[in-house]
Amino acid sequence: NALRAAVGQDPIDNIPNDPGDYFGVQPEWFEESSIVTTLDEKRDFEESQMPIILILKHCNKLGKGEILEVNTSFLAVPGIDLLRAKGFLSWSIENTKDDIQTYLMKPEN
Repeated sequence: NALRAAVGQDPIDNIPNDPGDYFGVQPEWFEESSIVTTLDEKRDFEESQMPIILILKHCNKLGKGEILEVNTSFLAVPGIDLLRAKGFLSWSIENTKDDIQTYLMKPEN
């Protein structure tokens, strides 16, 4: 969709794995002071457990306006999409190819 916008075309809905849907400028809802928990793939995810289960548990504990930070070596598109479908807001930053920070917020309304 980013290329379509660059040439003046309307966006196409439901393009899977469009990086423009996940990365971008810092959204207005993001406040670093609202981060209440940070999960790190290298530290917190056990090999025997699916990471999305731990992320879901932490997201379900968030209060309105609170943010969960998740540090991974990949963009967790299926998990992000699942949480977006549940109403969570997300924003990701690609520091390097294998260093991604994703912020998930429970909306205030």
